[in-house]
Amino acid sequence: MAETTMFVLTCSFCKQPFECAYKHRRYCTVKCRGRNRRADPAYRKIEKARWQAWCAKNRAKLNAYSRSYYPAFAVRRHARQPWITILAGTKRRARIKNITFNLSAEWAAQRWTGFCELTGLPFSSPEERINGIGNRLFSPSIDRIHAQGPYSEENCRLVIWAINSLKGPGSDADMYKIAEALILHKAMASRKDSSNGQTGPSANKTTPSSHKAPS
Repeated sequence: MAETTMFVLTCSFCKQPFECAYKHRRYCTVKCRGRNRRADPAYRKIEKARWQAWCAKNRAKLNAYSRSYYPAFAVRRHARQPWITILAGTKRRARIKNITFNLSAEWAAQRWTGFCELTGLPFSSPEERINGIGNRLFSPSIDRIHAQGPYSEENCRLVIWAINSLKGPGSDADMYKIAEALILHKAMASRKDSSNGQTGPSANKTTPSSHKAPS
């Protein structure tokens, strides 16, 4: 039996040498062939149109699969990297508003403790955020210390959404001024209620002796 002649060729994509019995072969593996095809803009355009046509034809099937798969996947991803969605969302909003964004996943991983940096309250769990069980007020968010500044490591912190919403475009001083006024007003209202006597359902109760017997 004649011995097969092996040719030493160079892959057209990864440029690595490989041996093959067919001297006209261009790629060392199927993976390299696929990567080379996807590098072609014309091929990507054809594949995109093919995918869009399939999605339009199988919309109900795709939606059913997404509803059954995504919640469990999102919970697992948030359990591993709970900051991933807020980082991506903040980056998208910064791009839309033309705000400088220099935050990284490494920064978020080092900063993340599971608690709000200003209040110490725990963030809502991944299950609560994905399934809509918990209150959005306790969801994590990225707050800029100086509201007009960039999204940089020195100017950002992780807080609950309620604090971010309360502060808005203002400063920390404005936020604390509102919080202190709210607490003071609540204390004054409590003292006023206590000075006016007992309030609530127990204050409206009457003793049996106050009712006259029917004649």
